[in-house]
Amino acid sequence: MKTILFFIRKSITKFLLASLLSVTGGLCGTFAIKQLNDAVHAGLSDPNKFILYFGLSIFGFIVLSVISTKLLAVIIQNSIFELRKEFALKLTQASYQKIENKKKEILNVLTHDITTISNLIDKVPNLIVSLSLALGILGYLFYLSPKLSLLVAGVFLSSFIILMLTNKKLRYYAHMHRQAWDKCFVKINDMVFGLRELNLNSEHKSFFVEKELPDALKEELYFKIKERVNIQVSDKLAESLMLSGLAVIIVIIYYNQMVSFEFFSEFIMMSIFMLSPMASVAGFMKNLRPLEAALNHIDKLGISLNLYKEESVSLENTIVADKGFLSLRGVSYEHTSKDSDFSFTLGPIDLDINRNEILFITGGNGSGKTTLSKIITGLYVPKSGQIWLNGNFIERENLMLLRNKFSSIYSDNYVFENINYIDFEEGEVIRLLHDYKLSGRVRLDKGIYSEIHLSSGQLKRLAMVTAILEDKEIYLFDEWAANQDPTFKELFYQKLLPDMKKAGKTIIVITHDEQYYDSADRVIKIVEGKYFTDVL
Repeated sequence: MKTILFFIRKSITKFLLASLLSVTGGLCGTFAIKQLNDAVHAGLSDPNKFILYFGLSIFGFIVLSVISTKLLAVIIQNSIFELRKEFALKLTQASYQKIENKKKEILNVLTHDITTISNLIDKVPNLIVSLSLALGILGYLFYLSPKLSLLVAGVFLSSFIILMLTNKKLRYYAHMHRQAWDKCFVKINDMVFGLRELNLNSEHKSFFVEKELPDALKEELYFKIKERVNIQVSDKLAESLMLSGLAVIIVIIYYNQMVSFEFFSEFIMMSIFMLSPMASVAGFMKNLRPLEAALNHIDKLGISLNLYKEESVSLENTIVADKGFLSLRGVSYEHTSKDSDFSFTLGPIDLDINRNEILFITGGNGSGKTTLSKIITGLYVPKSGQIWLNGNFIERENLMLLRNKFSSIYSDNYVFENINYIDFEEGEVIRLLHDYKLSGRVRLDKGIYSEIHLSSGQLKRLAMVTAILEDKEIYLFDEWAANQDPTFKELFYQKLLPDMKKAGKTIIVITHDEQYYDSADRVIKIVEGKYFTDVL
C-alpha cells in the first residue's frame, strides 16, 4: 500500500475516480457472470432478456475497465515521469564534489531501478480491474451463501497471509539481488568502456572474462535464483492452501450439511471465475519486494543528493571588500579516500587573477592543477579560505554567481549535441566549424550538432566552438591543446588566446607546453599542492 501511495500521492482524486469506475466495471462483470450462471443452471426462459442483460453488462465492463485503465495508466506514468524529473533535479542541484565519483551508481538508478519500477507499476491498472472483479464475484457469492462465502474468503485470505509471510524473506533476497546487480553493472561498465584496454592486454582480458566478470555475474545469479525460487514457493504454497481449503470445505459440508453438494458445485463454478483476477493480484503482490528494493535504492541515493544540495541566494547583503577581479585567500582543499590512507592537501593558496589576463597554470601530474581549477570555477568548495569575485565574497550559497562566469573545457569534457540554450547566430556557427576544420563532419540543424561521435581532438575542437558561442567572461582550458596536432596547437596559443584577450576575456590555461609560455601574461607553477612560484 505504501508503494502504491507513493505513485498516486499527487493524483488522489483521479485515482479514486478511476477506482470507482473499476469497481463499477467489476460489478458489471459480476452481473455478466451471474447471467451465464443462471442460464446454465436454470435454462433460458427469456433469450431476449438474457442477451440484453448480458450484452449491457459486458459492454459496461469493457467500457468502464478501459476508461479506468487509461486514467490509472496516465496517473502512474505521470508519477514515473515526475520520479525521473525529481531525481534529475536533485542530481543537478547536488554538490558536484560530493557526487563526482558516484556516476556509475547514478546511471544504474536511472537505467535499472526506474525501468524496474516502470515495468512493475504498469501492472497497477490491470490489478485494480482484477481486484474489482474478484470483489464483485465475492459479493455475489456472499449473496448466494454468506457462510460458504466466509469460508471461501478465509481460504483466499489465508493464501495472502502466506504470501506476505514469505515476502519477508523475499525482501532480503530482493535487497541482496539489487546490491549484487550494482557490482555487475560496474563490471559491465568496465567491459564496455574499457574494451580497448582489454583487447590490448591478453592477460587482463582473460582475467576479466574468466574471473572478474563471472564472479560478479554468479553472485547476481545466486540471489536472483533465490528471489525467484522464493516467489515460486510462495505461489505454490498459496495455491496448495487454496486447494486444501476447498477440500476442508467439502468435508465440512459433508458432515454439517451446510448446503447441498449440488449447490456447492454451482458455488465452486462461480468461484472459479475468481481465479484469474486473483492470480493477477497475487502476481503483483509477489513483485512488491523487488519494487520496494528499487524504490529504497533510489530513495537512499536521493537522500544523499538532498544532503549535498546547493541553493542560490540573493547577494544583497554580501560583504564587499577591496579585492582583485578573482581572488583566493588562504584556500585549501583535501582529497581523502575511505578505502585507503590516501590523503592529498592543496594549499593554503593565495592567488589574484586579474581581469583580461591570460594566466597559465603548470605543474607535474597529481600536483593539484585540476583540483585548483575546480575551486576557481566553483565546482569544489574549499575546506578553508576565501574566494572573492568582483569584491563579492563567494560561499556555498552563492557558488552559481562564480560558476556562471565561466566556460570551461576539462580534459574529460563532455560535449552536448543540443546548444539551443545559447543565443547564437547560425553564420557564426558555420564560420567556427569551418575554422576548426569540423565542417566536413559536423553541421548544425535547428541548434543540434549532427555528429558528436568524433575523435578526442575533434571533440575538444567542437567543445571550443560551443565555449566561444557561450561568450562567457572567464574561460578555463584544462590541457585543451594536448590532443591537437601542431596546426591547432599553434592556432590555440598564437591566435585564439590573443583574440579572446582582445575581446576582454579572462583566460586560465592548464598546460605543459613550455614553448608557448610567452603567450601568457603570467605563468604560475604548483608543486605537490603546497605552493606557487612565478615561472614568468
